[in-house]
Amino acid sequence: MGKAPLTPPKPPTSKPKGCRNHPGVLAVWECDACHTRFCNQCIKIKEFGNVRMELCPLCGGRAINLRPQAPKTDPTRLTPQPFTNLIPGAFLYPLRGQGKYILIASFVFLGIVRLLSLLPVVGFMAALFASVLYLAVVGYVIAFLFSVVNASSDGEIELPDLPDFTDWIDDLFRPALKMAGTVLFCFGPAIVYKLIGPLELIYDFTVNRNILFLLLGLGGLLWPMTVLSIALHDSVAGLNPVLILRSIFRIFPSYLVACLFLFIAFALSAFFDLIPIAGPILGFFVGFYFSIVEMRIIGLLYFTQSKKLAWFD
Repeated sequence: MGKAPLTPPKPPTSKPKGCRNHPGVLAVWECDACHTRFCNQCIKIKEFGNVRMELCPLCGGRAINLRPQAPKTDPTRLTPQPFTNLIPGAFLYPLRGQGKYILIASFVFLGIVRLLSLLPVVGFMAALFASVLYLAVVGYVIAFLFSVVNASSDGEIELPDLPDFTDWIDDLFRPALKMAGTVLFCFGPAIVYKLIGPLELIYDFTVNRNILFLLLGLGGLLWPMTVLSIALHDSVAGLNPVLILRSIFRIFPSYLVACLFLFIAFALSAFFDLIPIAGPILGFFVGFYFSIVEMRIIGLLYFTQSKKLAWFD
């Protein structure tokens, strides 16, 4: 018996791209039950309260959109974009969401504390109470500013909630100690050099102002990255000089832009301190406002440059 002639395999059949009812029209919906495809004109739409559903006109099954869908974005977080695009919004950041109420409350509360600090203190207990109150407020403000850095580094759009206060050590003293560590790390050399001044007559040593300004400038250059590092690492490991210097050089152009705008925010804050009478109180509030702006800029620096920094990879 002769062998039956070989028949070539049939080419795989692909589902037509056109609509079942309108073959010349591209189908953009497919029934999840009967797998029939339809165009926009054929599909049935039903609404159940606030929910809208597209249904198959043949079997009533759920229709699936065949067009590629854009990934859903989280409305509470920023979308990835260049660092410089986010800086202008940082100056309005304290007014977002509940920020307005935080600012109003802080204006009243910080104003009262500031007034109390200006009043003459009589008696040891009164002086002790004023000192403890002032240090507690400073610690709480610093804890809030660190939370701004963390929220901004994660791309959150609005201000974080006010920090909880359950423990004096962890909630007030520890944040203040971290900020003191950043100040000493960055400006310690300038502080020590300045303290040598009173010893001029004894040791025949003259403090050179140019050197002092150079040390202050270098400290100001280190300060943003140091704050960012200790805020995200949440430990003394963030004060690693090798890590800080290496991180600055990795993102040097963006880092210089951040330093420039941080200086602008600092200058605007210092300007209000010069206003007569209202300066001490208004300057305290404006200083708090621009401190939030500064922490926002520092946090956004990590949000946009985290891959280059690679701290936690």
